[in-house]
Amino acid sequence: MKVLPAVLAVLLVAGCGSGTEPHPLTEQQAELLAVARFTNYDHGVVAFRSRVPSAAGTLELTGRVDYARGVGYGTLRTDARHDYGSTGLLQWNRKGLAFLADATQAADPPPAGQWRLRPLQASGGDLDTALALLLGFGNDRPDNAQLLRQSDARWLRQDTVDGTAVDVFEGPRGGSGKSPKLRYWVAGSGDLRRVEARIGTAESDAAFDLTPGGAPFVALTQLSG
Repeated sequence: MKVLPAVLAVLLVAGCGSGTEPHPLTEQQAELLAVARFTNYDHGVVAFRSRVPSAAGTLELTGRVDYARGVGYGTLRTDARHDYGSTGLLQWNRKGLAFLADATQAADPPPAGQWRLRPLQASGGDLDTALALLLGFGNDRPDNAQLLRQSDARWLRQDTVDGTAVDVFEGPRGGSGKSPKLRYWVAGSGDLRRVEARIGTAESDAAFDLTPGGAPFVALTQLSG
């Protein structure tokens, strides 16, 4: 499934807003933000790297998310820590998180070993929140552009990510008011290139850099069903 050429034609001009100061979304800007998560799903597998501030130390995550299957796979390293559980491999979906301590290579198929499986807590600790957010950056259909325009979402500025021109948006806050407000860096093609979010009680933002075209990987049987 690929984004229709007619949709892409709209996206190529979607960054043309009314003025350069932060403002509520124009129609074209809402259309661009609305397709960002769907574009990730359309790519299938997307590579990521992220830094997540936490009380236990900065979590450095690198890997891939298969948005079509709703599963992620990557490595965890906790800055300045070398104790058990500070480094390892992760696979996760919306229900569970599997962790292999001290492993450092996200090989395919996943290496054998004592993978520990537990539920993924979407509103739990900093790691679980970050992993749940990563899964949430993809969706099997575009968001509702009209609802985005009616929300408190805003266009903030233009920027670049790895040489690619992007529009930076502040997304709408969830209805509960407890979910982190996200900022999205979206290219004119609809590719979501970066997301920032304030997680937990951290004093600085978590940053997630995304690159379309990651290699497929084998999902653990522990996460099936």
